[in-house]
Amino acid sequence: MSGRRASVRRLAATLTRVVAAAAVLGACSSGPSHDEPATAGPLTDYTSEFAARVLAQAERERVAGAEAVAACMHAQGFDHAPFVDAWSVTTATVPPERSTAQWAQEHGYGLVDGSASGPDLEGATDPNADLVAEMSAAERTAYLLALHGPPDAPQDGCLARAPDPADAWSDETYLHHVEEAARLEEDARAAAAVVTARDAWRTCMADEGVPGYDSPDAAVRDVTERVQEAERNGPGTVPEPTRTGLLELERTVATASRRCEDVSELPRRLAAAVRDAQVAYVEEHRAELDAWALTWPDPTSTGTTGG
Repeated sequence: MSGRRASVRRLAATLTRVVAAAAVLGACSSGPSHDEPATAGPLTDYTSEFAARVLAQAERERVAGAEAVAACMHAQGFDHAPFVDAWSVTTATVPPERSTAQWAQEHGYGLVDGSASGPDLEGATDPNADLVAEMSAAERTAYLLALHGPPDAPQDGCLARAPDPADAWSDETYLHHVEEAARLEEDARAAAAVVTARDAWRTCMADEGVPGYDSPDAAVRDVTERVQEAERNGPGTVPEPTRTGLLELERTVATASRRCEDVSELPRRLAAAVRDAQVAYVEEHRAELDAWALTWPDPTSTGTTGG
């Protein structure tokens, strides 16, 4: 896979996570955002809606597949409850207070203290686990054989009754438009108004006593790398005395960056430039986009995605 396509797939995965979690990640400057799409527009509306429909269909297909597996097991005389083996997001929103200057002054970007950690993921518990644990060795062997099928013919097992869920990555048009959105944002960053605002941000940062950063994303990235190097066991696990020094640095950089973003109007100008670029793109490609939209999964259907 080329580096360009790999980066596009990472961006597409980010868009899908945003849709799945219903989160507005990267929307405020007080949290790490350099790996997230910083702006949106009508082209992003198309790709996000497609991703939402594919995710919804995949969930319906997982549920239907779990029920088919259970029916197959029941037909062979085994008790088996439908089980959807998936992760569910239990915390899906970014608290609005993270966009405030006070939050930046207290937490910086939320890296050292772990307050900017992503959504909590809760794994589903197989309701059949206790049943299997209580079986005799012979019963367990028969149950697992029926469920998984023999090693040389797994297609004969009941798990084979569950179809592969819908996958956004199988749609090359989706990947193409995600790539185009990334290109438009990259071009927008070179727009005159954005360059002027970024220069103003750099000047402001120097005046604030925090020189050397090219952009807000570069500032977040630098602090992130420093924190990750110091962490011992995931977010919020930087040991003392490193923790105190890093937290002070993080607060200083984040507070200055936020103040300078307000002064320079960099986020607003970048968002406007990206939106203008996406509007022009959609106007030029509307027929193509609308034809693609006709192939999207129906929100209430369990059928496969269109191509």
